[in-house]
Amino acid sequence: MSFKLFVWSHHKITQAVLGCVCPLLATSSALGLLFWFGFRFGTILCVTPFLVLAIGVDDAYLMMHSWMRISNEDSSLTKRERVAHMLVDVGPSVSITSLTNFLAFLVGIYTPTPEIQLFCIGNAVAILFDFIYQIIHMLDDYSQWLANKFTSVFLFFALCCYWYLSIVGASQIDIVLSPDKLVLEDSPLIEVCYHETIFLKTIFPLTINL
Repeated sequence: MSFKLFVWSHHKITQAVLGCVCPLLATSSALGLLFWFGFRFGTILCVTPFLVLAIGVDDAYLMMHSWMRISNEDSSLTKRERVAHMLVDVGPSVSITSLTNFLAFLVGIYTPTPEIQLFCIGNAVAILFDFIYQIIHMLDDYSQWLANKFTSVFLFFALCCYWYLSIVGASQIDIVLSPDKLVLEDSPLIEVCYHETIFLKTIFPLTINL
C-alpha cells in the first residue's frame, strides 16, 4: 500500500497557516468576551495567544494527520465521511487534552494573586473556545454563504469602514499619562498621586522682601 503522508504539496502550507488561525481566533473571542463582561486587561494576558497557539497547533496536527491517513486508506470516502472518521479517530485525544488544560487553569482561578487569577481565566476561556472551534463544524449553508462573492465584498466593505473608524478614533485620542493612572484605585499611593497632581499645582512660591 502506498503511503502518501510525506509527499510535498503546496496545500500543506495553507493547512499550517490555518492551523494557527483557529487558536488565534479562539484567543480573540475569549479575550473580547472577557473584556465585554468587564474584566480588566493585564500584561500577563499577552502570553495567552502563544499558550493557546501551542495547544491548538498540536490538536490541528493530530486532526490533519488523521485526515491524510484516512484519505490515503480509502479515497472513495466523501468529505463528510472523512470528517466523521477523523473525529472518531482523534476526537477523544483532543477532548481529553483540552479538558485537562481547561480544568488546570480553572483550578488556578482560586489562587489569591489577582494577576494569576486573570491569567487563568483568560487561558481557560481561550482553551474552551479553541475546543469549540476545532470540534464543531459549521453547516453547509453557512459554508456556502462564506464562499459567496457577495459575502466577500460585504465583509471587505465592513472591514474598510472598521479601519476608517479606527484611524479616525485613534487620531482623536488625547494621551494623558498621570501618576494616578499607574496605581489601583484603592492603593495608598493614590494619596501621593493626588498630592502631586492637585496640591502642588495650587501652591505658589512666597517671596518676602526685607
